Amino acid sequence: MQKWWFSDRVSHAGIWLLYFLLSWSYYAAWLPLEGIHVPPLRLFIFSVNTVTLTLMFPYFLYWFRKKYSSHWPYWQRISVHGIFLVVASALLALLDVAYLTGITDTSVFLDTWHLTSRTPTLFILSLIINWMRIRRDFEEHKKQQEQLENARQEAELRMLKAQISPHFLFNALNNLNSLIHLDPARASDTVVKLSDLLRHVIYDGHKTLIPLDDEVDYLRNYIALATMKERMQQHVKFETEVAPGHFIEPLILVNFIENAFKHGSIEKPEDRIEISLRAANGKIVFSCCNPYKEQMQKDATHGIGLSNVKQRLGITYPEKHSLTITQQGGMFNVLLEINQL
Repeated sequence: MQKWWFSDRVSHAGIWLLYFLLSWSYYAAWLPLEGIHVPPLRLFIFSVNTVTLTLMFPYFLYWFRKKYSSHWPYWQRISVHGIFLVVASALLALLDVAYLTGITDTSVFLDTWHLTSRTPTLFILSLIINWMRIRRDFEEHKKQQEQLENARQEAELRMLKAQISPHFLFNALNNLNSLIHLDPARASDTVVKLSDLLRHVIYDGHKTLIPLDDEVDYLRNYIALATMKERMQQHVKFETEVAPGHFIEPLILVNFIENAFKHGSIEKPEDRIEISLRAANGKIVFSCCNPYKEQMQKDATHGIGLSNVKQRLGITYPEKHSLTITQQGGMFNVLLEINQL
């Protein structure tokens, strides 16, 4: 913003300086041809004043158009602005008289040519300066729209994150209640995992990106809580191979795992939920596979959790991710690839 502010004013200052040099050179060359000799200091002061008034006219037109005539019919706006041009040109010609009267015959300055001679200059300067101001307004409007869009996306992400189901939490608390009496040591360890999990959701969930290692720890705690019953532990496999330096949108992978536990069908000894997370060279690859029942297919495919993730991926990783979900041979497969480069 500061860089734009500086460059904008440099551009306007450059136009003022260039026009002053042209105007001063013109009068210094033209007046002697008409037999008019003006002291250098008086000519300098005259040039400063006439250039200032000349260049104030385009800013006046910009202000008038923005405040009053922006919604006028096109022909009416052109007519009024044309009248302003002619009147301003005549007033600037009279300024010549006011500064130079007494030095020579005023008829030199009051003929038709001189009264209208500033009209082309005013027209060109008005086009240039108004174009610069309109371009600045457009850039400001564009930045405001971007800020509004960012605010909207942030609010949408917060809303989507808040949709994470508490289903696993209820189960964890119920299982914890049983462990307190059966295995106090394990119950204590479970409380620590649950505390770490909730801390991650509360303190890291609002961040844009977090280290992938932190998200891995969160997923491990989640899986540990979801497999508190020993019969479930042998049916879950979680493999990770994460190189340092990778980051990810928090809480974006847990929905897939939650769906695997919620909608998966573990009925046979060989049934298994397999979860894999690998990251290297700026690319994250996550996969989750679980067996499912045919009657659960619709629920598993179109649940709120998956819709949540798809929306968040579209906002956070536009055109930088690939999500493939398939059901084949009684297996529900999720493959997510995120390119961070």
